[in-house]
Amino acid sequence: MGFFKDFDGWWIIALFFLFIIFQDCLDDIDICDWIPFLVLILILCACNEFDC
Repeated sequence: MGFFKDFDGWWIIALFFLFIIFQDCLDDIDICDWIPFLVLILILCACNEFDC
């Protein structure tokens, strides 16, 4: 798996799948509440990859 060999953001994918699995338990949480958090995580992961 050449693409995932140096991929350190695997935990983001794991959290996403856990969020989908337990979605019926979290009916009161809207996905729009998670967007700023997800954007910050993506920025941090991008900075980690590009050493910024």
